[in-house]
Amino acid sequence: MMNRYLAITLGITLVLASCAGDFTPYNEVKSLRILALQAEPPNPRPGQTSVLRALVVSPDNQPITYEWSWCPAVGSANAGYPCLLDEQTLRGELNAVLVGAGDAVPTYDLGTATEALLAHAISPLVLKTACPRLIEESAGMLTEDCTQSFSVYLRLTVHTANETVTAIDKLAWQYRDDATPNQNPMVTSLGQVTRTGYDAFAKDGTTLLQRNQRVTVHADIPETAAQPYTMASGQAAREQLLFTWFVDAGDTEAVRTTFIDGEVTWEVATQNDWNLPTTDDAPNAAARLWLVVRDNRGGVAWHAAQVTLQEAP
Repeated sequence: MMNRYLAITLGITLVLASCAGDFTPYNEVKSLRILALQAEPPNPRPGQTSVLRALVVSPDNQPITYEWSWCPAVGSANAGYPCLLDEQTLRGELNAVLVGAGDAVPTYDLGTATEALLAHAISPLVLKTACPRLIEESAGMLTEDCTQSFSVYLRLTVHTANETVTAIDKLAWQYRDDATPNQNPMVTSLGQVTRTGYDAFAKDGTTLLQRNQRVTVHADIPETAAQPYTMASGQAAREQLLFTWFVDAGDTEAVRTTFIDGEVTWEVATQNDWNLPTTDDAPNAAARLWLVVRDNRGGVAWHAAQVTLQEAP
């Protein structure tokens, strides 16, 4: 029987790389982290440009620098996620299909701003035709079946004075203009479940919570965030959603919760228990919670909240 703490794999790749010290649970934020990457739109159709954003957290609020890039295929984590198809090779393979097609390849370097732009500017027919050869050129590391879309990898590296973190995520360029569009989910607020209902956490961080208590937190997100869509087989389906709960103080009962239509209810998926710390465990009065929501078609959203911890009266 499935319960509120069921975690599933949705086929979305997010890889974090940093220098590791003592083990810290995945969802407890104690160092520089990239918690999520987002593309808007998440599954661009031909001619569309995606805006790339990231949820980056530095617990000590140090200045952060960004380096964005993309590549059709990347190597392993142990190798540092190298790009396996350089721009010249990609342009050459596309030009072999259609003279001049390689000119549409966006430069791999997407800049150093907090946001970046990536255009789906290459002819879908050229991409689909060249795809088998690109798989060969990347030694099979280009994980693409060449039928419905062409997946590329987004890469973000962030730096502070003493830490560096890299995240890799996939973006699917659709071949067809009439492909079923996807929208990123939207989280309205985070708050606590009380005896009388739901109280959203104050935006200014002034909500008071008692230390060393368990609080049931809830994500206010419309059920329409789990969108209906048509699978490649032609079968109608509804998106599955994966909720990942991050904290910088205390811990959560579950790292992830999920929504699966007909199996895990919306109420169960959008709630979790936050075990608040003692003063000895977390002396700072401020405690932060981040929720990252992913659907199984590449959509991503997040919401952050801060509360103030106080001793029990």
